Formats: sequence, structure tokens, C-alpha cells
Amino acid sequence: MAPAQSKAETARLPFDHSTEFRDGYSLRVAREGGLEWNGAPVSDGSMKNYLHQWSRLPRAAGGLFVAIQPGALPSRVDWVRQQVIDSGLCEQHRCWEVGWDVKRPVVN
Repeated sequence: MAPAQSKAETARLPFDHSTEFRDGYSLRVAREGGLEWNGAPVSDGSMKNYLHQWSRLPRAAGGLFVAIQPGALPSRVDWVRQQVIDSGLCEQHRCWEVGWDVKRPVVN
């Protein structure tokens, strides 16, 4: 059995370096901690609700692309990553972290 993740370790999402067209949704974490889901500001509760609902859709629904602005608080980043992982999207191979400034065509 694998050891439990320690508090010092950070939950990570697989990183996607491509810029090709992908179906899915965009979640952005601003330096100040604000969240945007496909460009619209959302609360923590709404983000968790979206993750919960969307993780229950078939894999064909697409992936979640998480962009984190450089300088964002590590505790906030860790919390967001953990919510994505806990949603089950990563287990379904439907979550990726992407660069903040990379222009990528993502549609829902």
C-alpha cells in the first residue's frame, strides 16, 4: 500500500503542454485567489458543484483545463487542485493543468 500524502506534499494535476483544440472546460485561479469557470467568475461552492456535476458525465464530455496565475498563494492552489482531484475527473483522465498565458482553444 502506498504511503499517505503528507501535508508538505502538494496535490498535482497532470500538465498539458499542447495548444491543440480540446473539448472541455477552463478553470482559472487568479493570483488574488479568484476563480473563473469558462471566463465567468464563480464562488468556491459553485466551482465544487460544477466539478461534482460534471464528473458524472461521460468521458466524451471533455476535460477540465486548470490554469494558475503565477504568484497565486500555494495554499489556494493546493486547495483548488485537491478539489479537482477529489471530484474524480483526474481518475477519469479528464483533468490537466495548463500554462496561464497559453492561448488554447477550449469549448464546452
